[in-house]
Amino acid sequence: GRSLVIAGLRQPPAVHALAHAINGALGNVGQTVTFTRPVTLDTEDGAGSLRALAAEIQGGAVETLVVDAYNPVFTAPVDLDLAAAFKSVANTVYHAYHVDETAHASNWIVPQAHELESWGDARGPDGTASIIQPLIAPLWHAIPQVSFWAALVGRGDTPAYDLVKSFWMGKAADPGKFEDEWRKYLAEGVIPNTAEAPASASVDAAAVRTALGQPVAPGEGLELNIVPDYRIYDGRYGNNGWLQELPDPVTKVTWENTATVSPATARKLKVERNSWVKLTLRDRSVEAPVYVLPGHADDVVTVSLGHGRLNTQEEVASRHGFNAYALRFADRPWFDAGLKVTNTGKPYELAITQDHGSMEGRDMALSANVDQREQLEEALVRNRSTITPEQVMHPPVDYSQVYKWGMS
Repeated sequence: GRSLVIAGLRQPPAVHALAHAINGALGNVGQTVTFTRPVTLDTEDGAGSLRALAAEIQGGAVETLVVDAYNPVFTAPVDLDLAAAFKSVANTVYHAYHVDETAHASNWIVPQAHELESWGDARGPDGTASIIQPLIAPLWHAIPQVSFWAALVGRGDTPAYDLVKSFWMGKAADPGKFEDEWRKYLAEGVIPNTAEAPASASVDAAAVRTALGQPVAPGEGLELNIVPDYRIYDGRYGNNGWLQELPDPVTKVTWENTATVSPATARKLKVERNSWVKLTLRDRSVEAPVYVLPGHADDVVTVSLGHGRLNTQEEVASRHGFNAYALRFADRPWFDAGLKVTNTGKPYELAITQDHGSMEGRDMALSANVDQREQLEEALVRNRSTITPEQVMHPPVDYSQVYKWGMS
């Protein structure tokens, strides 16, 4: 009741079940852990449901396919080959922000209004409902998500505002007082008393035991670790030049992704930073630059998703990095064994804002008591003496005639 065990988002269901079992054994349920019913209508999402959809398409069961998920032709596991599946559907309708890979594979593109110019509603993880309010009027007459789906269920072109307001009016206990309640919802941002009540849940210990008792055989080669990109996530923000230019918080690499390895693994593979390597998993391969990261796990190669875009009019997104989705399979979407790395010998240079993590022998911070003042002054002098004029990036500026300014 005084602890909490959490499994990472990328872990398989058996690991999440094991974490719940440990929380139950520790008496955390009802204290630090509360279970609620899922807020999504379809809990069978992810690679499993995509595989079922691909099988239905290949079996000729889908005549019209309507998509408003982000770019599944690019982001779906490579073995599902959704690009080929789309070609066998008579009618594909894609509700999207950009002309991306899925747009090129679709018959019809419906321009999607941005979240900041759309009315809608949403639910938090605990079920609490809130009203999505636009900050600006639509710039290009694009279609909000709620209006798009309303048209498909026979509601015509009813404005999104009317759809959202009428839905919550139907939930009101006293319709005569709804106008005041509606203004309160908009002012406070959330709708009171809409959270889900705590639910009971139990772990199927036998199923967990079976799943955990069948570990993946390590096989030969390295382990591939796949992560969302810190800047462009799954690729949906890849056309934002500011985010592309933002340094990765761990490697400080800009504008692209890397095959990140530990120093020990780099020595084993006879590669170093900027080596251009071929990554092969099962029957798929991509080429990528290497970044050597102290502290990284040995015998593991980490790659991030969303880069290396192809066949898209998003010009900023389509010119940088490599496509890690090419190594992502439905049965092992986040990590897999058996990766082979081959040094191609091609020259390459990464754009990195911070080349190293060393203080060059200088202390990061100095502290001393008053009676240690002399020793502190000596240390300060010693630190200053290690900095030569050649180490200063920019020469001193005469600010007598101009304003001083800085950026941080």
